[in-house]
Amino acid sequence: GSFGSLSKEWIYGLMLNTFVRSFDAHASVIPEASYEAAVGPDADVHYGVGMNIMATDAGVFVRSVTPNSPADAAKLKPFDKLVAVNGKEIRAGLQGHQDSEMIRGQAGEVLTLSIERNGVVEFVKVTIGVVSEQNVSAEEISFNGRKYSLIKLQQFKEESCDDFKTK
Repeated sequence: GSFGSLSKEWIYGLMLNTFVRSFDAHASVIPEASYEAAVGPDADVHYGVGMNIMATDAGVFVRSVTPNSPADAAKLKPFDKLVAVNGKEIRAGLQGHQDSEMIRGQAGEVLTLSIERNGVVEFVKVTIGVVSEQNVSAEEISFNGRKYSLIKLQQFKEESCDDFKTK
């Protein structure tokens, strides 16, 4: 069955995306064939610096650093504030999210990041290179005096359950 020119699959996809986005505004669900065409089969390996960031009204901060990545080699740390990339200021809020696109580039390209750590501005050189992401990662976080385990799944894959069991 279809609804006018819309297929059941399209309607279900819309409903599933609406549900997923209620938890994470940046998440989406796409058919496997579309994902493979866009990302390729080796989605665990890509070029970048290997850090996740968060844009806030106070600025753009490093949220996490991928182990053995260029960001790790450059000694970037969670909560470092990104001030500038190659001398161009990174603004706060939504503009900061857009400005963070300056961190992208070609493999081998060297970026000079101005970071603020503990109130001191430092300059860090980071080379865009191969980043290998773990499909499943886990960390312990504390909030309001309680400890929680945060388990992150980068993507659903055939081996995701086995990856999860090893954490």
